Amino acid sequence: MTKHFLTSAAVTASLIAAPAFAQDWTGFYAGGQFGYGDEQLGSDSGHTWQGGLQAGYNHDFGGWVVGGEAEMKFSNADIAGDSFQDSIALKARVGYDLNGTLLYGTLGGVRGMMDVGASNISDNGIVYGFGAERMLSDHWSLGMEVLQSEYRNFGGGGSSLYDTSASLKVNYRF
Repeated sequence: MTKHFLTSAAVTASLIAAPAFAQDWTGFYAGGQFGYGDEQLGSDSGHTWQGGLQAGYNHDFGGWVVGGEAEMKFSNADIAGDSFQDSIALKARVGYDLNGTLLYGTLGGVRGMMDVGASNISDNGIVYGFGAERMLSDHWSLGMEVLQSEYRNFGGGGSSLYDTSASLKVNYRF
């Protein structure tokens, strides 16, 4: 995961250094994401590429930006013969606009799905992380986000599930 963190840091630095096009983050947006996830269930782990969709709303308060985002991630991580499938999250975002680059933290609730044998098990957890997003034009932005999802006692089976992900995100602003 260290390599993914360093890659995320490099992307963040390049986002901050790019020229700004728009300064107002207020409004609705929707987009897609692609990244890598590391899942841990008890002493077993799995890794997978992940894709997803997100939509949200931000309000710019003249520097500080507050918003919310709904996200659906699609994955297929093999964890000791079982498969961690998808997750749906509702997150709050709070950040600061640095001349067209939004640096933010996020916190919310998440629901994860896992195929265990012939059964599909779902459970709720928390998700938190940080990100950076850069305006490329009046309508397009590019960002990165690192998230940690935690499901305590997943499905009542006694083991906690942790999903750590790093994603690149593209959004269209309405």
